Amino acid sequence: DGTQTANVTATVPQYTPAASQVQVQDNEGRAITLTMPASYVENYGSNFIQVSLSGKTLVPVVVSLSSNDTSEFTVVSSVTIPAGSSSVNASAVVVDDTLLDGDQTVTVTASAAGFTGPSRTVIIRDNDPATGVWSTIGSPQLAGDYIAATLTFKTIEDKVAEGYSATATITATNDAGTATLRNAPVNLSVYNGVADASSYVSILTAGTNTRLSAKTPALAAIQSNAFTVQNNTLAKFAISPLASTQIIGSPETVSITAQDVYGNTVSNYTNTAALSAGVTPIITGTGTSSETNFPINAATYKLSRTQSAYA
Repeated sequence: DGTQTANVTATVPQYTPAASQVQVQDNEGRAITLTMPASYVENYGSNFIQVSLSGKTLVPVVVSLSSNDTSEFTVVSSVTIPAGSSSVNASAVVVDDTLLDGDQTVTVTASAAGFTGPSRTVIIRDNDPATGVWSTIGSPQLAGDYIAATLTFKTIEDKVAEGYSATATITATNDAGTATLRNAPVNLSVYNGVADASSYVSILTAGTNTRLSAKTPALAAIQSNAFTVQNNTLAKFAISPLASTQIIGSPETVSITAQDVYGNTVSNYTNTAALSAGVTPIITGTGTSSETNFPINAATYKLSRTQSAYA
């Protein structure tokens, strides 16, 4: 309220009254304060900043606000602090662009008649990824086991792209071509610039120079380091196909392969395998005879019977 004049009067019976004036100087500085975070992630959206006076005002005070980069951060042009109040919230918006521009610094300025207006800087942290990076995948991995790995998206300044969310589609290759993934297609959720593959990515195909590859709407073909996928433990034997016609007593070459549950060759398996063979009867035809076809002694034979011929 500024400097105020106070009248002081002294009276005593039978004495002449005395009066004087005193100037009371206001000790409340006439300053504006802006309260806001030091930084925002680019996709933060709508929010508020607080505009405060150093003390309560006896009359409404209009405070003008401005941003020096409205492509990154906007604020309402003015707010009114009501009489008897010392602060009010002002609407602001963090602009989410698609530029690979890194972190940007914006200056917000406040001013009002008769008050000292401040300027505050705020950093708008870029959330647009320029690259994607896999954590190092250890070698070897076992076929069918889940791979401990994370996928991190980074800005043009090599900072984690906080606020970046997307779906990353995962594929795998090795020296032989495409490697099979468990539960393909595999899609990972990217949250705040990071996707965790540890409980979702499992390669079923053994092979060398295996790599994971990730693709998002923003980036394609983010490749991991090369690693080896080894076969899992023995689960079954596979026999090579045999010709449909065989000659009795003639030798036949057959290949027996030890395999894991995913069909990979268990290359370190050395042992003997017991072989057995059997004949599966094949029905070539069936027929029924009755007394009308071949007269027979009904007292000795049944009137009809069915007979099957096997090859």
